[in-house]
Amino acid sequence: MKSNLRRRSLSIVLTLSTASIYFAQQKPLDTIKSNDIDEVVIMSVADIAKDRKTPVAVSTIKEGQIVERLGNQEFPEILKSTPSIYTTKGGGGFGDARVNVRGFDMNNIAVMVNGVPVNDMESGAVYWSNWAGLSDVTSAMQIQRGLGSSKLAIASVGGTINVLTRAADKKREGNVTIGLGNDGYLKSLFSYNTGKSAKGWSSSFLMARTAGATYVDGSDFEAYNYYFALGYQPNEKHDFQFTFTGAPQWHNQNYQSRIDVLQKYGSEDKPNRRYNSNWGYLNGELMSQSVNFYSKPLMSVNWDWKINEKSKLSTVLYASWGRGGGTGVLGNINGVNINSLPKTQDGQLRFDDIYAWNQGAVIADFKDKNGVALANPTPGIATRSNGLVRRTHVNSHDWYGFLTNFQHKFNSNWSFSGGLDGRYYYGYHPGVISDFLG
Repeated sequence: MKSNLRRRSLSIVLTLSTASIYFAQQKPLDTIKSNDIDEVVIMSVADIAKDRKTPVAVSTIKEGQIVERLGNQEFPEILKSTPSIYTTKGGGGFGDARVNVRGFDMNNIAVMVNGVPVNDMESGAVYWSNWAGLSDVTSAMQIQRGLGSSKLAIASVGGTINVLTRAADKKREGNVTIGLGNDGYLKSLFSYNTGKSAKGWSSSFLMARTAGATYVDGSDFEAYNYYFALGYQPNEKHDFQFTFTGAPQWHNQNYQSRIDVLQKYGSEDKPNRRYNSNWGYLNGELMSQSVNFYSKPLMSVNWDWKINEKSKLSTVLYASWGRGGGTGVLGNINGVNINSLPKTQDGQLRFDDIYAWNQGAVIADFKDKNGVALANPTPGIATRSNGLVRRTHVNSHDWYGFLTNFQHKFNSNWSFSGGLDGRYYYGYHPGVISDFLG
């Protein structure tokens, strides 16, 4: 059973800014001109479709619309306002969203940040929990639906999603934001932009923290977001931009349950739609068997060189270091795995009893297939056939790359474009025990 319940929330926003206050009429998404993006974001090697000039179905979402419409929903949900896009929460955990473009899943959709690809190099998937903080620093987001003519070596048969972050030379202003919601949701954010100095220097800084729980029980999470940009434009021909951003997070996960399970821990007329089978308490503290934790900072250096009126060279060097993984429980007790062991009256996992059994205690209803309650034959020692431990599957990597693109316009009818896309990726995935549970 899938639940697409939205968070009920109240947001309180305090903005301190040197810019004047103004009111603007909102434009429909598809009427925004893509060339407006040039003024507020890093263009560089990004594949940006030009409105009514590029034969691609495209929608562009600007920063003001993200702030106005997204609220404290997860970042991909802003895409619901564009045609042919389907987004949903995958099981109710923070950041566990998925996006389909014209029926294609994330493995066939290219997701880029300032033109830099971020799809997993091994599976092609995109884990939105790693990019939850991008909503705070996005100046524009463009979705190209269907197979396009990307200059990059990417799997984009379903389309491309290009997130363009704010440039360092954004106008001078500072912001403080506080967001409140149900289930302990609290978001705090501070950002400041210096504006461009007379010598061409500019910088932008942002720090944010989000914590709370989603609609389902036991789905606590905590996420941070940091962003730093430094720009230098010595003259009209050269523009340098350095950006460094990341969104470390951890969140307890939830898996879908059948309707009869929700009725068991609720009632036939009112099933417990908030039920989560993955959690319980250990020594009085909430504990989940399925925890995702990850940090994937992205650093890039962009150089745009306007050689002359007809020629331009754009280059970006980037690096990303992913660290983290996901947990689960390994082993069994008397031949029974953790999900089949007796639970509490509320359907929670009995981690205290599991801990005691691992230490050698006899738990009356932890029985084998013959209905006999047996103690751990090797107290304090876990084997695959005796004892439960929480293990972590590590999904870490080091990723380095560069993109360069040269463009030359011969005349109004002929132009030339060529470049290089080079990457180095090293992934390592050990399995480690993260909690011995006694």
